[in-house]
Amino acid sequence: MAISSLCPGYIGQAEVDGVSIRCSDFSLNPSQDFTFYDHTIGLNDTVPSNNSSKGESVGDIQTQKRIGRPSPISIGGGISFPATQGNLGVLFDNAKYGTYFDVDFQYHRGVGQDSRSFSDCRVNQYTFSITAGDILNISADFLAKDMSESGGVGNNIFAEKLITWDQVLVSSSGLGSYGIQGIEFSVNNNLKNIYTVGSSTGEDAFKPSDIRVGMQEVTGSISVYNIPGKSFITDSTSSSTISISAAGFNTDIEVVFKPQDIPGTLGPVITSIPFVGVDKAFGS
Repeated sequence: MAISSLCPGYIGQAEVDGVSIRCSDFSLNPSQDFTFYDHTIGLNDTVPSNNSSKGESVGDIQTQKRIGRPSPISIGGGISFPATQGNLGVLFDNAKYGTYFDVDFQYHRGVGQDSRSFSDCRVNQYTFSITAGDILNISADFLAKDMSESGGVGNNIFAEKLITWDQVLVSSSGLGSYGIQGIEFSVNNNLKNIYTVGSSTGEDAFKPSDIRVGMQEVTGSISVYNIPGKSFITDSTSSSTISISAAGFNTDIEVVFKPQDIPGTLGPVITSIPFVGVDKAFGS
């Protein structure tokens, strides 16, 4: 690879639902193995011709790994990127609703080279993370029904504004007036590949026929300056609403706060308050 083709900071460029994303990490790949039905005859074992026990003949070789089959195909992996004003909402909506979408990816080695297209993807896990003074980072794991070694995306040469902490507003009815220093939340859709018999032939017979979304789990934590919150969850604990807005992106999260984690170290007291999403955590 020529030095002139290097693009510092980004491994390549993805396109999700027509939205261009410059990626700091991309690892969406097919996964398949060759599995064997193993017998009980070791490399130097003797095979008895009657009901006697097997023995050993050092130096004689018995056939090993003789019966095998290809395993089902799973297509999945992850993507990470710094959020911009143009790409922030696209993956969140797909994670929230469990919808299908397509992903095209182009490694930065020249137009038309090392590109892949993934069809019928769903978000398995989505993470939103930002700390005061830093930029907003997004990561997501996908599963896909199919992929091809073709496609590619257009060359995005336009400048984009990164979303920094000053553009992010976070508030919560359960934290009062304490200063919020950071927030991270994850959406886990507990995806599962579904395989069926006789629906296709060739390599397609090993690919998933569907991707099922399980129970959605929302977890995260808010970091605050000082020591707010409760030490215990009781039978009178009620849910609270976390509101997040950034560059046209808005969402509320209905949560229950868990006991806070107060560090016993020198320096500013930054308390981490875990939470778990309840009901329809992001609304309808």
